[in-house]
Amino acid sequence: AKKIARNKSAYIVPTKNIPAGISAVLSYNPDSGMEENRYNMEEVAKKTKNGEITQAVRNANLMVGEIKKGEYIGLSDGKVRVISDDVVDATIDLVRDIASSTEEVITFYTGKDAIPEDNETIKKKLKKYFPKMDIEMHKGGQPLYPYIFSIE
Repeated sequence: AKKIARNKSAYIVPTKNIPAGISAVLSYNPDSGMEENRYNMEEVAKKTKNGEITQAVRNANLMVGEIKKGEYIGLSDGKVRVISDDVVDATIDLVRDIASSTEEVITFYTGKDAIPEDNETIKKKLKKYFPKMDIEMHKGGQPLYPYIFSIE
């Protein structure tokens, strides 16, 4: 790889979460130059909203409320925004909290412990709230996070 890339320029697009990184990569245009791609990829990464659903590993008191070990928490930009004892409810509540009607696509990356029936329930419920939005589910296989998603 070093020999192949020896005379090539590269730029690293800084991102703060997995969904922003994926969105940036998907916006790459092989017909554009490096500066145009750099600009476009950075803009897409900045605009991508993100969410993560995981389970609390301990009890905690935060601004958003009391969290009990085992409850599902919804995070966006590293901040806990939702607490629920149900993974579907936590996911729906987090999407509703951060999405707006101007966005077009929600892309979910389902974790290794995500249940297919829950995936379908989430899609159906979100369609009621966001009828014009495309909702995609992809197997991510990640541990600890049943759902990671981007909103664009």
